[in-house]
Amino acid sequence: RAHPLYAGKAPVFDGFTSHFDDVESLPAGSIHLAGNNITPIQAAVVTHEGTAFWAVQYHPEYDLREVAALTRFRKDGLVETGYFADSAAAESFITELETLHADPLRKDIAWRLGIDHDVMDADIRTLEVKNWIENTLRQNSSGLIADA
Repeated sequence: RAHPLYAGKAPVFDGFTSHFDDVESLPAGSIHLAGNNITPIQAAVVTHEGTAFWAVQYHPEYDLREVAALTRFRKDGLVETGYFADSAAAESFITELETLHADPLRKDIAWRLGIDHDVMDADIRTLEVKNWIENTLRQNSSGLIADA
């Protein structure tokens, strides 16, 4: 985790993913930053023509309310693909996400859903975004563009 994208981030953390497609391979010269057993490539640095692009496939910007809204939007597909037993189970999950978002002290719901501070604390959850912005500002103020 030496890359500046993860400065201050724990070596292991949870993040919300919302995709049915995955990055299968990286171009030559890329730096593989993060992955998990479901999606081996979750973050990478891709350099093209001297410019580095930091990419994450998960969504650090999503809070629980947004996850609930996206789950509601994709509910039928999530039931069809086996993520929920039925529509009622999906609705129960959505309700719990919305309740926990409104009342982050609901340890019962957080425990049941396996949601910890790395998802609940916006400063921790969005640290990659902050790190990217700060790195970009540093590069722009110095007139340099780093390759990683």
